[in-house]
Amino acid sequence: MKPARKRCEYCGREYEADPHTVKQQKACARLACRRARRRQKQRCWRALNPDYERSRRDKRRAWAKGYPDYYREYRAAHPGYAARDDLRRVRSRRAKVSANVTALRRAVVEKAGKLGPLEEPGVSANVTALSRRVAAVEDCLRSTVEVMVSANETDMARQAGAGR
Repeated sequence: MKPARKRCEYCGREYEADPHTVKQQKACARLACRRARRRQKQRCWRALNPDYERSRRDKRRAWAKGYPDYYREYRAAHPGYAARDDLRRVRSRRAKVSANVTALRRAVVEKAGKLGPLEEPGVSANVTALSRRVAAVEDCLRSTVEVMVSANETDMARQAGAGR
């Protein structure tokens, strides 16, 4: 018996369906299509079961109230787990800080790039004073960007050395 040829609902390519699941199969074997199918199934299931996550959370909280010292005792009895969990927390915090610094740097660089020189010949004294202040702000921003870039490069070098 020849395998059935079907068209993938996600990428549109033809594929040979698995003979055991040919009636239900909707996606080809490509990873992107399988992931898209899985996301679609999860959305559908969540729509049919909207209270599932809330009820699970409530059950966990009720259990935790009944055993308030459980996690503290578990960590004390399993120091390896505690050390790994602490390391995971530190890495997670560092990643968040790094992402925030990167976003801040990107915004500062973008804004500093838009600043242009305001020196124009033949302007009044008040405008000249204003342009000096703006130039000072511009210098401050540019130096901040340079410091942030060098700090990021140092941090990246430190992480590369620690990763070995």
